[in-house]
Amino acid sequence: MKAALLSAITLTTLFAAAALAASGWLVAPVGRQLAYLANCHSMWDVYLLDVERGLSLNLTRSLVNENAFVWSPDGRQLGFLFYTGPLQHIYTLELPGGRPRATTPDAAAWLNGLAEPSPVRGDWTRDRTRRIYELADELYIMDHGISRKLTENAVTDASPNWSPDEREIAFASSRDGSLDIYVMDADGTNVRRVTHDESRDTSPDWSPDGRYIAYTSQRDGSADLYLIQVDGSGLRQLTVNDCWDDRAAWRPS
Repeated sequence: MKAALLSAITLTTLFAAAALAASGWLVAPVGRQLAYLANCHSMWDVYLLDVERGLSLNLTRSLVNENAFVWSPDGRQLGFLFYTGPLQHIYTLELPGGRPRATTPDAAAWLNGLAEPSPVRGDWTRDRTRRIYELADELYIMDHGISRKLTENAVTDASPNWSPDEREIAFASSRDGSLDIYVMDADGTNVRRVTHDESRDTSPDWSPDGRYIAYTSQRDGSADLYLIQVDGSGLRQLTVNDCWDDRAAWRPS
C-alpha cells in the first residue's frame, strides 16, 4: 500500500511538472513567481503562481497532504514534505520539468527548514547564523545560538519573515485589533503597520527586490493571496478561488 501511494505521488507530480515544461509556462522573469500551499478539495497541494499573468498551477496533485515546502537558494528546486501515518517523506522537484525524487533533510542544507518543528515557524538568514521565529504568540531572534525576545505583549505576533537585505522583519500582529501585516527593524524597533482591514492577514513574504510583501488575507471570505507595497500602497489580489491559499514564498533570484 505504501509503495503504491508513493508511486502515485511521484507519477502525478511528474506529470504536472512535465505539462508545465511542455507549455513553457515556467519560463518567467526572475522575481515574478511564488509557490504556496492551497487546500481546494480537502487536500493540501503545492502551487506555483505567475504573479504578472495571474496564472496558478498545481505542482504536486498527489493523494496526500503536502505539509510544507521550501525553495532552494537558486530557485531551481522545490523541496516538499508530506506524511503517510507517522512516516515523514521529503521530495525535491527540479523546475522546470525535473523528475521528483525522494531525499532527506541532510541531503542539502536548504532542506533543513522542512524538518523544523511546528508551530515554531521562523525564517533563517542566508548564512544561517540568525533565525527569527514565533513561540507562544511572541517573536524571538536567535543570533549565533543565543535567543532573545523581539516582542512582549498580550496580543498575537506571528509569521516573521526577513527582508532581502535582512535589515527588516515582516510579521503578522493583532496589536491594533485585527490580525494585520507589520514591518519592524531587525532589532524589534520602528514598528510600522502595512495592512489596515478587519480580516485576518497572515504569512507575509518579501519579494526578492524588497518592494512588495505577499500575504494571506480573508478579507473576501475565503483565504486568498494578496500583494502590497511595503509602504502599504498598491494592494492587489493575486488569487481568487474557493480554496484556502497560504504560506506564499517567492521564488529566489
